[in-house]
Amino acid sequence: MESSTGTKTSGLRSEILSRPDFEDRPALNAALTNLVNETFSQVKAADPSLWEPSQIRPRFPDSSSLTTMLGRAGMCAVIFDSVNGTDIPVATASVIPSDNAELIGSYWDDGNLPIEFELLAVVSHPSPTYRRRGLASRCCKMLEDCVSALLQASFSGTDPSKSAARPSKSWRLRLHTVEEESVEYWRRRGFQETGRHPLPIGTWGCKKERTITSMMRDIPLVPDYTGVSILNEVEFSRYQVSLQPYLINQALTEQAASIARRREEGRPEPVSRKGPDSARNEDLASASILDELRESCRELLKPGVP
Repeated sequence: MESSTGTKTSGLRSEILSRPDFEDRPALNAALTNLVNETFSQVKAADPSLWEPSQIRPRFPDSSSLTTMLGRAGMCAVIFDSVNGTDIPVATASVIPSDNAELIGSYWDDGNLPIEFELLAVVSHPSPTYRRRGLASRCCKMLEDCVSALLQASFSGTDPSKSAARPSKSWRLRLHTVEEESVEYWRRRGFQETGRHPLPIGTWGCKKERTITSMMRDIPLVPDYTGVSILNEVEFSRYQVSLQPYLINQALTEQAASIARRREEGRPEPVSRKGPDSARNEDLASASILDELRESCRELLKPGVP
């Protein structure tokens, strides 16, 4: 399904695309895969003292890597330039919903599990024509606007007793980057460090030990937000539907954690599981059902699920 909308600024055109869009446009899929791989490779090849050329791996190993990364609910922003009558991608960034169930107990916000997306494959064309023009940042901003509007629309008018989606004041954008390469770049854009771990010598063909840094930025949700003119009504609805399993999974995770936390804080005495009126039995049954529903939602979000 080819996207029917886009924005155009100073000769450049932009689109927000999903996995089905790339599956229907194999030439674009190949061109964007090449852009990401060439950019990553050129950055490394520029410093042979640090990188072993024969060991440099492409960011996307094959033609399905991009669509696999996006999965069911990912979004990819692309900026195009017209060269000899042909639109070529010159910058891109992607986001996917982040299943952060493992963060329960340490990253709660107002009693709720934070809604998080992960930022991936952010590049601009290595040609001087497109460098230092803020194109990659523009792609990131497009995605932020779309996610904010989609979440705001999902929460607007929500009755918590009738829907799994619960209102939220903000959402979190996460990324992982090599500290020695681009931490300062992201710090200037409002991201804060949340963790780090070392990469041994030889990882990705690197001749020195490197550090992967995790970073995060809180993005507030603005009531009545309307910053998604790049999407038409049909596309907007399509993305809303694709996000529902993720939002339901988050809500179910919260409910399951609430049951476990309430049980721990109350420290109830052991009771027989035979009694139908046992509060502990109800908690156990509820937690089991919620776990099954969560697993179903997570299956829907796995790459390759239509």
